[in-house]
Amino acid sequence: MKIKKQYIYIIAVSIVAVLAVSLFSKGYKNSEQPTATEESKPVIKPLNITVMLDLSNRIIRNDGNQANIPQAEKDSTILMNIQKGFYKRQYKNGMMNFTQDKIQVICYPNPSLSNINNIISDMAVDLTISGGPSIANNKRMLRAMEGTWSSSISSIYRQTIASSNWVGSDIWGFFAKDAEMLCVKQDHRNILIILTDGYIQYTKNWEQTSPNVYTGILPRTVKNQTAITPTGKNYNDKLEVLFLEINPLSARTSDFNKIEQLITSWCNGMGIKKMQVVQTNLPTHTQKYIDSFIGW
Repeated sequence: MKIKKQYIYIIAVSIVAVLAVSLFSKGYKNSEQPTATEESKPVIKPLNITVMLDLSNRIIRNDGNQANIPQAEKDSTILMNIQKGFYKRQYKNGMMNFTQDKIQVICYPNPSLSNINNIISDMAVDLTISGGPSIANNKRMLRAMEGTWSSSISSIYRQTIASSNWVGSDIWGFFAKDAEMLCVKQDHRNILIILTDGYIQYTKNWEQTSPNVYTGILPRTVKNQTAITPTGKNYNDKLEVLFLEINPLSARTSDFNKIEQLITSWCNGMGIKKMQVVQTNLPTHTQKYIDSFIGW
């Protein structure tokens, strides 16, 4: 009788052991394989934002502006709103998020302003984490960011207006030569925001390359213009571009649709799939376009 009980006991223990091993093995295999929900989650990349300023005489124009707000004032408000959006993204849920985001402001070409190199350098924020000391440094940069941006933006626009040296912005040349080097970072979501009136002109490289095809856009060309000269670059969907403050001359308000068409076709030809052209508006409305495009 004892032998029979021992036999039954051994069988029971064996069954339990086999079940345990089977369940453990199944659970281990499942833990190695991502679920359908995990596989469908989009990869969230760090942001690499570049803001490009067109310092032409557009900044003293009021043509078409909402509520006659000076363009320099509108630009300044837009820039500070971008700064606030970047800052808030780093502190979602009340805690610092290690996003490894980057943001910079550039002028192209660089204006002949006092201390411009230090101004542009001070506005750049790179939150790439490489160790303990960097975390403390990132917190310091973020705390100083609002004050630095406010004083730097004020200095850039004040000096430009005082000098009346309208260096403008070589937007065509930037895409042709330096945008990839300065705006595209591997493993980041690269976003270029350009503040311009839409009349893309830079005297030193302005050229008609074919009938009704130019290396930019002018009020006198836009009506019959069929294209902007290709740059020969292909960004292969590595760069997103947002054009803000497109502001046709008051006598040519219908230019916006044509400017939008020309810029969109030009960008698409460079392999830039996500892009948008936004007409000038009150900064509070423009901010909605920025938030929607970036998705902070």
